[in-house]
This record gives sequence, C-alpha cells and structure tokens, in this order.
Amino acid sequence: MKSKKLVSIVAVMAIIAIMMTVFCSCGDSQSKLVGTWYRVSGKTTVDTVTLYSDGTCSVDNESGTWTVVDNTLKILGSYGGKFWDEDSLVGEYEVSNDTLTIYNATIDQVNTTESIVLSKSPEKSNDTSKLYYLEQGGVIGIMGFENESCSSDIETLLLPDDYELEYIEISGDEVVIPEEINQTQVMAIDGGAFKNCTSIKSITIPVTVTVIEPGAFDGCSDSLVIYGQSGSSAETFANEEDIQFIAIEE
Repeated sequence: MKSKKLVSIVAVMAIIAIMMTVFCSCGDSQSKLVGTWYRVSGKTTVDTVTLYSDGTCSVDNESGTWTVVDNTLKILGSYGGKFWDEDSLVGEYEVSNDTLTIYNATIDQVNTTESIVLSKSPEKSNDTSKLYYLEQGGVIGIMGFENESCSSDIETLLLPDDYELEYIEISGDEVVIPEEINQTQVMAIDGGAFKNCTSIKSITIPVTVTVIEPGAFDGCSDSLVIYGQSGSSAETFANEEDIQFIAIEE
C-alpha cells in the first residue's frame, strides 16, 4: 500500500517538474526578447525596436504592444516609420547569440515569407559604395557617389564626347578620396558629387585636390566632417561652406 502511494507521489512530482521545466523554459525564452533590438537598413540607418517586460514596445519611438503565443511573436501598433508601415508584425521567432530572427513574417495580415533579423547591438552595413571619377587631360575629377541609400546626380552629368565614367569601390560611411587612381592624380571634386548623400559621416580630401566646385556636398548631413591638411583647398572649402574641418598630419 505504501509503495503504491509512494509511486503516485513520485508520478505527481514528476509531472509537476515537467510542467515547471516547460514553464521556466517558456519564460526564459520570452525574457530573452526583452530589451532593445536593432535592424540595419542601408548603410547607416538603424531602426530600433524595444520590447518591455510589461508587454508594451517601442518601434522608432512609437508605442505598441507585443505578445508571444506558441513561439509566435506578435507586435501590434501603429508605427508609420521606416521599419514597417503596417499595423502588425507576426511570425515564429528564434533568439540565438544576441540575434532575433522572425521567420516568414506576416505584416498587416499579409504573409511576406520574409525573415526579419535584428541584433542586440547596432552595426554598420559593410555594403560597398561606388566613387565615380572621370579622367581627362591627365588628371582625375571625382564626379559622383553611390551606395544603397543615396545616389548623387550622376545620370545628369554632361560628359565630353568619348568619355565615360569609371568608379572604384569603397566601404563604410567614412569616405577617403585617394591621391591617385591608376597612377593619375585626383585633382578635383565636381559640384554635386556628393549631393544628398546623408549617409556619409566624414570625407578625407587629399592635398592633391585643388578644385572643389560649389555644391559638392549640398544636402549632406549637418554633422559631416571634412578631413584634410592644414592650409589645403579642403580647409578653404570647408570654411566657405561652414562645414566642420579637422586637420590631419602630413
């Protein structure tokens, strides 16, 4: 009799232990969602999603709510920002190594089959950019810039007959113009070459550049920084255009 009772007690305890394990694992899984997540869009645009422990959330500083049911993450709200323009995001999720992946995301009740990936730390995109140039008369002029988030007025350029634009690939949001390309000095920057390229944080201009046409950086970020040698054309241009200039050693 005692042995049967003992078996019953053990069985009940085993069931309770299993239920607690499932409950704790679910709670632990959901607790990993709490915090701020980042998604890179383009080169430097970072969208921010914060999930709070009370079930509320913030997407690019606009409020909403979130829940988890059967390993499906559901975010509700009216965001209207860059991350998504619809009212809901639903999908099975996985948290691994500080990365949140939402699989086969359903956005505003439409299945997109898209997987949305977010990270615990904001990172810069490593996508390459193109720095367009024109070689003419033994010198090179920088004519335009293009990456995932911007393209200067390259298509509107009027080029001399039999001349074509070429480009070199660079990476990052801190542009460094080389002194030479294919052993030919870079001596000029065309007006509008970096127009509306707000993703650029800084640009280093070599001393070989003696001509920087007006409007070369129109529409760029107000926090743009130009690096160059003291007394160079880069410094003169930066002062005239009220752009922050930082001198670098020769």
